[in-house]
Amino acid sequence: MTKAHRFKGRHPKGVEPVATLHDDGDNEWFLYRLSERDSNSWQNYKLVAARCAAHKANYWLAWSPSQLRLADSKASHALSVHMPELLSGLMAYIEFCA
Repeated sequence: MTKAHRFKGRHPKGVEPVATLHDDGDNEWFLYRLSERDSNSWQNYKLVAARCAAHKANYWLAWSPSQLRLADSKASHALSVHMPELLSGLMAYIEFCA
């Protein structure tokens, strides 16, 4: 029997989280806004697990306020496949606060 691999979140240094979210497994996730200087009008975020997570523990994401969507990326796709409830909470926060 093989043990399932767990991944650990890496919190960015010198940045305070802008939000705390929860997944269905009751793990806390911290959302960090990485830079006030946006690249090409995209806002850069990092979503980090407070404890070990099953699929990924770090998601690098970009949000377009003008298009009201996340950039298509491996991270956003993995989040939608493995943790749709976390993605829903993330989207609700960003759409309301960003």
